[in-house]
Amino acid sequence: MTDEAIINESEKSTPKTDGRGGARPGAGRKPGGMNEATMLRLKKEEEIKKVIYNYSERLIGTQIKQALGGSYLFKQSIDEDGGKSKPVIVDDPEEIVGFLSGQYDDKKDILYHYIFTAKPNTAAIENLLDRGFGRPKQGVELDGNLNVNPYGDFSEEELLRRISELTDGTGK
Repeated sequence: MTDEAIINESEKSTPKTDGRGGARPGAGRKPGGMNEATMLRLKKEEEIKKVIYNYSERLIGTQIKQALGGSYLFKQSIDEDGGKSKPVIVDDPEEIVGFLSGQYDDKKDILYHYIFTAKPNTAAIENLLDRGFGRPKQGVELDGNLNVNPYGDFSEEELLRRISELTDGTGK
């Protein structure tokens, strides 16, 4: 048989496909293509992110308040007879700074009260710091004993008994 005859013979034995089965050019999902459920989920995630973004300042402010806890600075005036006025909340930042720096410690006619109404929330503090400065690396302690065989301490008898229990004695 000539080379040409062999090639013609091999072409006859190769089954012709009529476009079905096997890899076809242009078939299948395109790279990066998504099904409808994935596209709907991503669209909904984007909508949620937009809503959260619109409230982000209030949410961060609320988290900061939780982190700091509820605290107020009150002041009372003291008259010459020693009587005290009704407590008033101090909302002037300069006066608050003055109180915290000890500027008013020697005043005899004003009495200050610093009151906490709620404990600071350490989880909120940690969350804010992680978001603001990045989460710190977490250390992991290893004792050097990396026994990956949980049955390493069993005797041969114990292993055979357990295998028998798990397989109902059939070994399968």
